[in-house]
Order: sequence, then structure tokens, then C-alpha cells
Amino acid sequence: MRGAPAPAVVAALVDGCDATEALARLRAALAEHATDIALRIAVAQALRQRAPETALALLREAPPGHARDADLGLECVALLRALKRGGEASALLVDLAGRHPEDGRIAAQRAGLMEAAGDHAGAAEAFAIACRASPGDTQLRIRFARSLRAARRPAEAVTALENLPADLPQATAERSYALLAVGDVARAGEEIAALARRHPGFPHLPRLTALRAEALGDMPEAAAALAGAMAIEPTHAGLRDQRRRALRLAGDADGLRALLAEAPAGRDAIRGDLVEALLEQGQVRAAEAVLDTLPADGDLALRGAVLVALRRGRHALAASHAAAILARRPDDAWALWRQAQALALSFRAEAAWSRLRRLEASGALSRRTARNNAVGHLVNDMRLNPATTAMLALAEEGMPGRALAVAVEMMRQEPGETAPALALLRHWPAPDAGDDKGGVRLIPPCLHGAEETGPAAAFLASRLDAAHPAMAVEAWPTRGLMAEAASTMPLLAQALRLAPAGAVVRDLLRLGVLVLRGGVWVDPGLLCIAPLDPLLPPGAGLVLARDGLGGIGTAFLAASPGHAALRAALEEACQEVIGGARESAWLTTGGGLLARHVARWLAETGGGRDVVIHDPGRIGRHLRPTRHSPWQPAIAGWEAEM
Repeated sequence: MRGAPAPAVVAALVDGCDATEALARLRAALAEHATDIALRIAVAQALRQRAPETALALLREAPPGHARDADLGLECVALLRALKRGGEASALLVDLAGRHPEDGRIAAQRAGLMEAAGDHAGAAEAFAIACRASPGDTQLRIRFARSLRAARRPAEAVTALENLPADLPQATAERSYALLAVGDVARAGEEIAALARRHPGFPHLPRLTALRAEALGDMPEAAAALAGAMAIEPTHAGLRDQRRRALRLAGDADGLRALLAEAPAGRDAIRGDLVEALLEQGQVRAAEAVLDTLPADGDLALRGAVLVALRRGRHALAASHAAAILARRPDDAWALWRQAQALALSFRAEAAWSRLRRLEASGALSRRTARNNAVGHLVNDMRLNPATTAMLALAEEGMPGRALAVAVEMMRQEPGETAPALALLRHWPAPDAGDDKGGVRLIPPCLHGAEETGPAAAFLASRLDAAHPAMAVEAWPTRGLMAEAASTMPLLAQALRLAPAGAVVRDLLRLGVLVLRGGVWVDPGLLCIAPLDPLLPPGAGLVLARDGLGGIGTAFLAASPGHAALRAALEEACQEVIGGARESAWLTTGGGLLARHVARWLAETGGGRDVVIHDPGRIGRHLRPTRHSPWQPAIAGWEAEM
């Protein structure tokens, strides 16, 4: 046997023998050549399929001085895995790694075990050792990059993939994933386009296309790409959930119905998203029909019933459904939040406040978040005005017309209070979809938004521009409005200089542009899916959208230049900022302020043909958010509404 390869020796020994005689011959050979590790490994490999336990025992019978050999240890690991003894295999690999810290084969196998266990940071370190031992192994480099990305170190993953062959699809795909993870959407788009050209059938291409579309804010495209990914892997639960989320954000009720018909599992979650999408579109009866297919006392049905009641304006019923959930789970954060919202909209301030405090005490929300949100601010405002709040609560229990009349009278008497403003706006009649109001267009044909940079902002702006070829599109930096306001409205220029960065600056920018220039304001985070012209009827000088509380949203506004309601709101906002107001942005410069001034103007003038207030469902047929927004009440992910 001297000089012959070990596998050839083993083959010669067992040639023509039955299993019993072959095993005897192999044992005899090992006894004669006990220190021949290559022979011992070859014997184990020959026995692996039909007698793995025997093969493992023969490996472990190696002399003590050779039992620590890396090759023999790796063969033991392979047999232990084949025998489904993963714990022993993992422990042996740890021991081998300690004895052979720079052995790339051991490091690679250990990295694989760590990946399977979810230890991506450990896997990345082990793959780094393996890559140093085998610098030309492209598959190791790709696995190293994947583990870095999974360990939330995507920038290092991009570096690890440098100089790999351009025609290697796995490398291009992993580089695309890493680039998307670091937010380099432009470079990721180039890589994905190259992958599509060179390897159009590569399985991960639809997933990458979906991720890029989501990064840009194009949720309809993301949903379409994920449908392609599911065609490749129809039972992949993660892909199904991603597609469901994309369809929900796209407001695609038909797509959710199709997914419901296709999905073998997870149908209740799909029904929940379908209920949300239908409610957002104003299809309340269709949403109720979907709820009727669920067990009546199930959590999903109860949560859907809460949202239906809120959408119908039956706030006491919504609070009751939330109470049914809380009877089962007293600390259910979703139910507490919805009950607080319903009670606030019923003008039961103290009861709503107690629910917010319970949310805070449960740890579901921090003290700041539990109070620093639109519902919390509304409740605080109501608690400061108990007499007004009590009258509104009584009016809500009567006929809608009576509630509107009470709210109008209160706004005339107390124009600085937010609660009667919301009551007035909630009951203000929606415009007739068939009434174009006649007359000339008072709102200038110009689209405005805050200046933002990056591929996503550029994409969303391009979609808005493409849908309105006859309208000018202008992105406003803060300094640009300050320069214009310096001569036309010094109060605004001063407020912009003093305003803290963030929501207050955005609020001033929005109101300032519309007062000084007029036109249509669209927040940068919205995707335009249809032209906005149907939302802007001739004769209207102020076009607004309701938010989730029934007040005025700020993501979409349109007005003629210098409109009285917006000018008054802007002047108050500027005075609040200059005076160092300590109230919330929602009350002093945002939605709460806007609700008060629009409601006051309606109460004083009657609105007439000048004002249009659209429901969220109407707006949603033209503009889509790229994430859940406060005017999209959800069954899950309610924290996004803060």
C-alpha cells in the first residue's frame, strides 16, 4: 500500500468482498497503519453512506497524537452532521478552531453553523479567516459579504465584494443588497440593471427590483416585483409578507384580494390589510364584508371592527370594541391606543388621558411619545377647556347637524380652541364629486414641495412632474423662502431664522409658500399615482384633506395666493415661534393650528364655493404614502402614527 493514494488502497481492499469481510479487512488495515490519517479518512468516507456510526467510531480510534488532526476532525464533523448530531458537530468545530485558528476550512464550516444559529457577527469573523486562507475563493467572499450585511455592517460588505468578476451573478446580487442597505440607491440601481441585462433569469432579480422600488417609494412597483419573486418561490412566507405590506402601502385592494386567493397560509393577516385598504378608500361596506369572513370573536375581527367604527364616526362603538380586546389583554397597546383615540374623538378627555397614561405605564410608549402625539395634544387642549369639552360631548350624542351647529357657534365664541375646530371639520359636508364648482381656477398651476436630495426624492419628484406636464414644479429650500419673505413678509423670515429644525420649519415652509405664491403643496414623501387636477375644481380657493382625526392634514394643501385662512394661520405660527412657544408643533404650527384657523374661517364665512375638504380615500387615489401615515389607521404598526 505504500505510495498508493488512500482511496485507491481502500477500493482494492474491499473489491469483491461482502460487507462483513470488507469491514474486517478495513479494520485490519487500520490496525496495521494506525498512524496513517489519510487512510483512516478514506475508510470513513467509504463507510459513510451505509455505516456512518461505524465510520465515526473508526475516526475516533485514531492514536491520541493524531486525533487532533484538522482533516480527521473535519471528517468527524461531516459525519456528525450526517447523523443529525449538530450540537456535537458544533462543539467539535469550536475545539478545532481553537487548535487550528487560521485553518480556513474549519473557519468556513464554523461560519456556516453560526449563520444557521443566527450569529451573523461571529459568522463574519469566521468567514474573514476563511477568506484570508483562500483569497481566490469567490464563493467564500460572497458568503463573507452576506454575513457582514446580516450583521448590519453593509459598508464592509460592499468593500468585501470589490474586484470580483462583473459577470458573476451572485456577487452582483450581493453587492446590490449591500448598496441598498447603505442607502446608495443609485449605484444599487446600476448593479441591478447590469444583472438584469446579463442574467435576466437570476432568481434574486425580482427581490432586488422590489427592494430598490421600495427604497425609491414606488410601492406599486415593489408589489409587482414581489409577485415575480413569489412565482419563483411560491411558499416563501417572508416574500408573501413583504408583498402584502407593499400592496397595503400601495392601497391596492384588488392586489390584496388576489394574494388572498393565492396564499396557502397567512390569510388572516392579508384580510386585515385588505380591511385597512378598503377603509382608506371609503369602501366601508366592502371592509365589513371582509370582516364577516373572520371568526366574530377573534382578535383580527375585533381590531377591524374598531377601525370600521372609527371610519363611520361611531367613536363610542370603537371604544367599546377596543374594550373587548382589553378585557382579554389589559395591556394590549394597540387597543389602548385606539381606545384613547376613540375617547378623544368623543370628547371624553379624562378617559382618553387615562388610556394614554396606561400606555406610558405599560412601557409600550415612552413618557414623551405617549403625550407628544396628535391625540395627546388634543386631549391636553380639551382638559384645559372642560366646559367646552363637555358641551361637545353632549352634542356628539345627538344628530350630526346639531353637532355641527354647536361646533360653529363655539368657534365663533372661542376661536383659539382645537376641540370645537375638529368637531366642525369632522361634520363639515364633503364636496360632491360631480360638482366642479364652476368658474375660473383660482389656484395657480404650480406644484410646491420642500427641497430634498437623494435618489428617492428625485424619483418621487420626477413622478409628480411627469403627471403634470402643464404645471411648474418647484422645490423650496428654507433659505429660498427666507430670502423671498425678507421683503414681502418679514415676520415669516424672522420666524424661519428662529425656528428649531424639523417639523416647525417644515410647517412654516408649507404655509409660507402657499400664502406668498399659492399653488399646490405636496410633501416629499408622497408618490403621485394620478394627476391632481380632479382634486382642484374651478372656483375653489382652498383645497384640503382630512386627517385621521377628522381635522386637516398637512401633506397635501392647495390655495390661492394669500388665502385668508392660511394667512391667519401663518401669522399665528410665526408669532408662536418668535415668542418661544413651548406647546407642541402640532398645536402651534402644524395640523392643530391649521384646523383651528380653517374651522374659524368656515364658521365666520360659511366657506361657500371657495373651500373643498376631501376625505382621505379621495386623496389616496392620487397620492400614496411610502410608509404608514397618521391618516392611515392600521391594524398593525400603529406606532408609525405617533
